[in-house]
Amino acid sequence: MYKKKIVGLILIITLALGLAGCQSAVTKGGQSEGKDVIPLIMLTSELAGESDAVSMEREARLASWDLKSGKLSWEQEVCFRQEMGEEYNPRLIWDGGSRLFACSFGSQETGRLIKGQASKLSVQEVRTDSMPMVAAIKASSEQDELLLAYPRSQSGESPDSSIPEVIIIESHRGDLVVKRELPLPDYAAKGDIMPLLISGNSSQFNLLLLNNDVEAAEDGLLLAKVAEQQEDWQKIKGETLGLIVGGGTDLAQVGSNIYRTIPEPAKLSLVQREPAWEEFSPLNDLQAGLSKNIEKAMEKYGDAYCDLRLGSFKDILLVAADLPEEHWIWAFRGDKCIGRLYTNNETQSIESSPGNEKMQATAFSTRADWFILPADGYGQYK
Repeated sequence: MYKKKIVGLILIITLALGLAGCQSAVTKGGQSEGKDVIPLIMLTSELAGESDAVSMEREARLASWDLKSGKLSWEQEVCFRQEMGEEYNPRLIWDGGSRLFACSFGSQETGRLIKGQASKLSVQEVRTDSMPMVAAIKASSEQDELLLAYPRSQSGESPDSSIPEVIIIESHRGDLVVKRELPLPDYAAKGDIMPLLISGNSSQFNLLLLNNDVEAAEDGLLLAKVAEQQEDWQKIKGETLGLIVGGGTDLAQVGSNIYRTIPEPAKLSLVQREPAWEEFSPLNDLQAGLSKNIEKAMEKYGDAYCDLRLGSFKDILLVAADLPEEHWIWAFRGDKCIGRLYTNNETQSIESSPGNEKMQATAFSTRADWFILPADGYGQYK
């Protein structure tokens, strides 16, 4: 999970500075009630067997973060246990609702996923032939639907520059799989199209695609707005090379806005007549001053990388950052920070607060190796 380019590290370290001296409370055993409660899935992992250093087992528990009180709570019941081999690491796709999809691709090993007893979250395993690095994915607990978008030639073979390419929209509802072909506009770069983010459902959706063509210059993004049989295509202005360099960017959508992490944090408003990336100051403010503690972090963690990743829940943008033993999560409504959360496994402490209030560390009696955010991993690069 720590495979991002070192740029991710530069975008994180002094975020911890803003968390120093925070105040929180922690409760166990059930979810908090209230309007601004963020559901999370807390993962812990350990070696599955002493003789097999590769095989890992991890447990998942449903948690909730109350933004008004600053409290983090989690269920004792395990949602699932996953025995992970060297090649099995499915994308866990979740919208924060009652259903999580464990999605594996092509010839990946199935591994072993043992469903737990947690009553508030069901787990559905999904297998598809699409390739994981070129598939944008979205989950819907309410409609019990997993939605994928990936490129294919019309003949079903691998995309080729001489073969007109289409986008396959694949809908999974239980055992029912429905595929739809979305033809590309004539000006699209045939054979080199990458779906980045999909929202909506199989009958009405928006799809953001990378038009990976040098000649596209600043028109390197395409937006498809699809309703039933009607398709509307738009070109989006802005440099796109940074979206795919290294480990690529992360994307999340809140309402009509799409947010990205690199090459610099930015926002794209889909309601504009001519959508274009524009600066999003809250994320820029988070990354300001990050270089101050880089040497200290490199000395502490060596070659470990940090992630700057995005998720969303209702009208809230979630921003997370991760080091091997430390995890940060911020919640934004519009451009206002309405909650901060920080866990440290080494000191067994947790810090959180509603909004930007001052925080103070308290004891953290469990070990959090990772937090899955709602809408985490929807973009193709996660």
